[in-house]
Amino acid sequence: MAELYYLLKMFFSALLLLIGYIGSIGQFLYPWGHKAEHKKEGVSPVRIERLILSQDGLILSLGGRPLNGISIEYPKAMIQAGKEGEVSLSCDIEETGVTSHCHITQSSGEKSFDAESLQYVRQAHYKPRLNHGVVEKEYARQYLFKFQKEQ
Repeated sequence: MAELYYLLKMFFSALLLLIGYIGSIGQFLYPWGHKAEHKKEGVSPVRIERLILSQDGLILSLGGRPLNGISIEYPKAMIQAGKEGEVSLSCDIEETGVTSHCHITQSSGEKSFDAESLQYVRQAHYKPRLNHGVVEKEYARQYLFKFQKEQ
């Protein structure tokens, strides 16, 4: 009877250990099953960075921070005019971490908001994407900049 108890205890311990590893196996199987999709030009999982900036210069919300510590400013002319705006942009992140192919996907309607946002993403340097330890280019990272009045 003691032997049966010992065998059952070992069996269930091994089963629990196996169940714990099943969850971590999925992270290895998923990229292999979709590897061709990630290698297509211009296709990568969508990542949206949001930055909300108030007139007093406080960053209210920020997604992934650039490594080079650049900053963005609320355009003074827009503060004086009491205007707010929202700009959407898209950039590729090269293997070196620099941005490329940056363009505005939705304008705020105000050139100064658009220019400030575009200048920010063009100067940004990020940690490159890693796929199983291999550095790869990230396509079409989305950015959303909101310029808001003080509340």
